[in-house]
Amino acid sequence: MERVYKISTSSLEINAIDIVVGESTLDLWVRMGGIARTLPSRMDRLSNALGGGEMVSGLPGERFWGNLREMAWVPAGWSLIKVPLTPGRILAFDAELKDTPCLRHYSAGGQVAWVAMAELPNSLHESLITQGFSGLVLFGKSEQPLLGRNPATPFAKRIKTALDPSLRFVEA
Repeated sequence: MERVYKISTSSLEINAIDIVVGESTLDLWVRMGGIARTLPSRMDRLSNALGGGEMVSGLPGERFWGNLREMAWVPAGWSLIKVPLTPGRILAFDAELKDTPCLRHYSAGGQVAWVAMAELPNSLHESLITQGFSGLVLFGKSEQPLLGRNPATPFAKRIKTALDPSLRFVEA
């Protein structure tokens, strides 16, 4: 995660920072855009900042980013869940899901986890509660659209207390 922080806080203009989960790896993908004649020098600076790496451009790069953008990596019939988190929590979050049959991808510099599951996301719901996260089922099978901790609950309780200090109204 040091590399994510290093490039996200650098002076390089980065279009996207994504982490793709492989069989036993976390692969860092960085997308740069801009004026074509300046890209080679900027890519060299990025490579130096990261300590190396493979440069992918042209059609293979466009296919990769297009598949991510269109969620083409999610198999048909599976559920897709969006989980907001921070880069510092990715390793713990990912370790929690190691034994769960799912596909994972982290985008926005590690600010969003995308989790694809073939089964109902009940196990993910419990894991999110344990870790203090919330998730939103974007499509697929689910008994409920919101998973994990409900971030609105404390706020809703404060509003109810302010509007109904005598507790006259029944909770929904």
